[in-house]
Amino acid sequence: MDAPLITDKSPLLLLPDNVDPAQKRCLEGMRVAMQFVDVSYHRLRSLLISYARSAAANSPSEHATLMLDAWTVIDATERLRGLVQRLKHYSSRAPSKEIFLRSTASVTGLRNAVQHLDGEVSRTLEEQVPLHGALTWAVATDPGRTEFVMGALRLGALAGTDGLRPLVRIPEPVTDDVPTVVLHAAGCEVDLTVTHGAVGRLAGVWERTLRKQFPNATSTLNDLMIQRHVHLGESESGAA
Repeated sequence: MDAPLITDKSPLLLLPDNVDPAQKRCLEGMRVAMQFVDVSYHRLRSLLISYARSAAANSPSEHATLMLDAWTVIDATERLRGLVQRLKHYSSRAPSKEIFLRSTASVTGLRNAVQHLDGEVSRTLEEQVPLHGALTWAVATDPGRTEFVMGALRLGALAGTDGLRPLVRIPEPVTDDVPTVVLHAAGCEVDLTVTHGAVGRLAGVWERTLRKQFPNATSTLNDLMIQRHVHLGESESGAA
């Protein structure tokens, strides 16, 4: 299993209490968005690898999971882009900021193109394209990464079409078993593999920055989860 992008000891989880509240909130929001991208991308990647390397049949619910994760990468990256641009003291001329925003610009283009679903229905019918877009990918099937399974997915049937052909461009050099996963929608496309890489590099930049700025930080940005065990028929006080 791939290691998470944000580990339990990440400096993004070790911000001192005396950090400016607005800055701390933005950094916390960035961390969560990065985790959304990472968890969704790796779940998507794992499913695609399992499909390519086994003869097991996949189900409609798994198809929905693939598309859900693809769109979560888009939405979380767009949220991250907004927080990065809002973060105080992060110069617009910082190379890491410029590279991240440039590398993920296609995310905003796709996001803007699908903002209004009501208008999309008529357009997708006319153009014979899926309402929720299509996913294409390549998965290496040999250790040398010279042979690949190419795949494509759309949700729902389209009258008048002859099927969805997996037209996949494999980048060179191939450095991963899943070199490309692309979401296509509204005439736009986003390479989710490239997007995940850009988010990972940004996380690395901020982890190094925070580790240097707060070398002795020990407080944590703890997530909170609460559960309560309740017996039906009892009052709040527990009396009969």
